[in-house]
Amino acid sequence: MTCNHEIIHSISLHPNSDRGKNAKWCTWCGAISYNSDFPPEEWNSPSSLRKESQVSISNWAYSTFGESTSNRAAVRINEEVCELLKHLAQCESAKAAAELPDIAICLFRLASIIGIDLLEEIDKKMAVNRSRQWKLDGNGCGYHVQSEKQTEQCTGHLIHDQYTICPVHDK
Repeated sequence: MTCNHEIIHSISLHPNSDRGKNAKWCTWCGAISYNSDFPPEEWNSPSSLRKESQVSISNWAYSTFGESTSNRAAVRINEEVCELLKHLAQCESAKAAAELPDIAICLFRLASIIGIDLLEEIDKKMAVNRSRQWKLDGNGCGYHVQSEKQTEQCTGHLIHDQYTICPVHDK
C-alpha cells in the first residue's frame, strides 16, 4: 500500500530483524510500503509478529490476579498512567517506556472484562479519526472539530484547555 503523503518514517517491522529498516510507514494515513525483499516468506501476516493477544493476556491476568471489575481495571490503568507520567516528568525515558506495555496489558484486560475486542475497536476508531477535521494544539496533539449538528444536539460538554470535549460524541 502506498500513499502520497510526506509524513513517512522508515521502520523495522520485526524487533529481531537483521534487515534494518524494511518498510516505510505513513503516520498520516497508516499506509505501509515494504522494501522489495520484505516481508520474509515465514511471516504470513502482521498478527504473526505478536506472541501475545488480548485473550492470552486476559487469561494470564485472570489466573494470576483473579476476577476483577471494570471499575477496578480502569483504576489500574490510571495507576499505570500515573507511573508513566512520573517517569516522563523525571526524564526517565527507559522507565517510562517500561510502563507502556503495562498500560496496554491493563487495557486488554479491561476490554475483555467489558466484552470487546480492543484491536477491532481501535480499527473502527481510527477509521472515524481519519475522517475527522482536527484542531491542532501546537504541541503535537489536537482535538477533533465538532460539527454544528453535534454541538446543537449535545448539552453535556466539558471544557479542557480551550477545546470542547463531549462525553457523548468523543467516543
